[in-house]
Amino acid sequence: VSGWLSAAIGLVALALLLQRWVRAPEPAVVALAALAGVLLHEA
Repeated sequence: VSGWLSAAIGLVALALLLQRWVRAPEPAVVALAALAGVLLHEA
C-alpha cells in the first residue's frame, strides 16, 4: 500500500483520533489502520 491509499488511511486514523464525538482509544485506531493497510495490500 503506497501513495494516495496510505495517505487516506492515515487521514482517517488521524480524524478518528482528533474528533470529539466518539472517543476512540489510540491503540484501537492504530490497530484498525494497520489492519486496513494489510487487507488493502492483499486485495
